[in-house]
Amino acid sequence: MPHRLDEFPDEVLCLIIESFHPSERFLLAGLLRTNKHLYTIFLPYLYTLQTATAALIWAARYDKIDCAKNAIREGAHWCHEEPETVHPDLRTFTPHPEAGALYTACKYGNLEVVKLVLGTFPAKIVRKDRDKWRVRCLAAAASHFGSFDIVDYLLNHTTADIRWTDVDGWNTLMWACVSGNPWTVQRLLRHPLVNINRRSSNADFTPLAIAVYYNRERVVEKLAEDPRLDLDACREDLLQDAVMHKQYEILQTLIALYNSQRMLQGESVYLGLSQAIRQLDPVALHMFRAGFDENPQFSINYRPWSFSEPLLWVALLRKTNKVILPLFQFRGLKVNVWSKEEGATTLIYAIRQALNTVARALVHRQCSLNARDSKYGRTALMWAVINGNAPMVSLLLSRPGINVCLRDHSYMTALTYATTGRRYDVMRLLLAHNNISVNMRDGDGMTPLMRAISRRNYGMARLLLDMDGIDFNIIDNDGNTVLQLAEKGASRSVFAKMVRTRMRNRKLPRFYHEPRL
Repeated sequence: MPHRLDEFPDEVLCLIIESFHPSERFLLAGLLRTNKHLYTIFLPYLYTLQTATAALIWAARYDKIDCAKNAIREGAHWCHEEPETVHPDLRTFTPHPEAGALYTACKYGNLEVVKLVLGTFPAKIVRKDRDKWRVRCLAAAASHFGSFDIVDYLLNHTTADIRWTDVDGWNTLMWACVSGNPWTVQRLLRHPLVNINRRSSNADFTPLAIAVYYNRERVVEKLAEDPRLDLDACREDLLQDAVMHKQYEILQTLIALYNSQRMLQGESVYLGLSQAIRQLDPVALHMFRAGFDENPQFSINYRPWSFSEPLLWVALLRKTNKVILPLFQFRGLKVNVWSKEEGATTLIYAIRQALNTVARALVHRQCSLNARDSKYGRTALMWAVINGNAPMVSLLLSRPGINVCLRDHSYMTALTYATTGRRYDVMRLLLAHNNISVNMRDGDGMTPLMRAISRRNYGMARLLLDMDGIDFNIIDNDGNTVLQLAEKGASRSVFAKMVRTRMRNRKLPRFYHEPRL
């Protein structure tokens, strides 16, 4: 009795082989390494349709042209006719058996295998039920490697149809935009049937939107140069995406493109600019500036929803000059913009937050100086006085339209706030203004002088008593005059003496120090 497999008669060995299913006979391939005699007997049974096709797909993957030719000689098809029946062990060689050799060769950029497959199976390639594979080949070549040679060869093939799309609605140009190869994109754009404005079926992607999403700068430039490009067919948030991902070169191209098609208007521009402001990107704002100022359809003051702020307010809320100041380069920027959330104008908010550079820019842009906030009724001048912001007080008082005598909801004036806050430098600036009134009464019926004396503020009282036009007969809500208030409390002799001296129209004596109260 034989003890080794190769000692069995050939007839018995053939019976053993035939007992295996044809799709599983390749599992006997390990026996071929043991004996040349076994190889001679087993070889005719090892090459099946599935194994030969798997070998062709493997050769297409690794650019093995000789292996591909041998597989074709053994009867390989260009793809598995029934991919679901492929044995699991064969999937180690062809992870995606439904793709086929042509798709695999295109995917991995193997031009010689592509030519071999197309030259061997021309009739099967043009079958109607395989049209989707032909387009996927083009898409694979363009997307995975951006292989210009393969795309050019396939486009020159008589059976190629660039209009077909895959199951997601993506055409070949879309996959080329993913790859980022500008020469492949340019070659596709030269084709008369290419659809540059094609929308995908799942996410409304267009070739331009895909190029922006994947940050393909040169592809965006190629698409922008094509006169067939229609921005109305693209997603509206392209500018916003470019800003969000800091794609400044793409952003500059998009701005020029939008401006050429008069598209700088509406929500997309607002979202792009507001995103740039929130990310503190003044560079993006400078790029936007060129397109906005020349495009009459766009308004820098666009407000898409009732609860959204104009762009100037978006920048102000960031409280940093590097994103606020570039906005002032827009000639059409409106500076008198009210914020419902803040209850103030831009100037009041800037002064309230001590943004002097911004406030100075607003004043020079002829903003409203006498507007009041909604909560207290205070003007920008009042807030500058309260904060002791002498430079801003000086700037506001130098403007011809300033009203220094306005009252807030508590009937307080800017002069009254300066008196109660002991702001001597601010007080001198206010008293030097031609239209200042020193006799205006607050909610308690007191004038600034009465308020200074009641608080025993010697310095403020002295500054006010030096002014002409003081009315000493005004009575507050408690029935007191200036003299009566001076005769009460600590240091009453000092204050009463000052008031009596001034009431006799005499100059006050010069005190070197404020008296101790």
